[in-house]
Amino acid sequence: MNQDACYRICKAIKNVKPDSIRVIALNFLLAALIYAATDGVAQSAHPKTLLALSKGDHTLAIVNSVTLKVIARVPVGPDPHEVIASSDGTMAYVTNTGGGRSYEINVIDLVAQKALPNIDTRPLIGPHGIAFSDGKVWFSAEGAKAVGRYDPTTGKLDWSMGTGRDRTHMIYVTGDAKKIYTTNVNEGSVSILADTLLPPGMTPMGTPGQPRRNGFRPLSRCPKVRRV
Repeated sequence: MNQDACYRICKAIKNVKPDSIRVIALNFLLAALIYAATDGVAQSAHPKTLLALSKGDHTLAIVNSVTLKVIARVPVGPDPHEVIASSDGTMAYVTNTGGGRSYEINVIDLVAQKALPNIDTRPLIGPHGIAFSDGKVWFSAEGAKAVGRYDPTTGKLDWSMGTGRDRTHMIYVTGDAKKIYTTNVNEGSVSILADTLLPPGMTPMGTPGQPRRNGFRPLSRCPKVRRV
């Protein structure tokens, strides 16, 4: 459906009365636009899947999102908590917290439906919250009071930063990977880390004598987060 056709349909709907008929017409237009934008994804031979963790069975279930039937179950670690898929949907990553003492993130090939070698997060122990942004895996580390980043391309942990707060729990990373939001359970706060341009002669830790570079720094901490 091209832009001109959409404009003409919308103009016609504006002149429809009464309001109840207009609402029905708008619903039909919305359905047509969604279908056109997704090229009829519901009829695709490869529907999107859901990922569900079982702490009791220590498995990751891959579920058909249309039929809601389990396609496969893949074994994960002893204390799975959170799961995230890569942007292209081919890989999944599962954190194992272990009361803040574990140090593994499970890697699952969603295409082959099998487990791959784990990521060793030490010294960032107790991985819990997890996100995927800018081609990298970001996670909170409860035991280390920190957040970390893993690069699937190099197979290495390439960055970390402490929050200094007990039980750094869940994590959210913006799409451009410029800001990180992470919750701190024990004190009910949110730490915000921002990737900013540092002044000349300063490193991320504030040490003089180094060239200017981009780096994360604590932007603020929001105390007493209210439940909604």
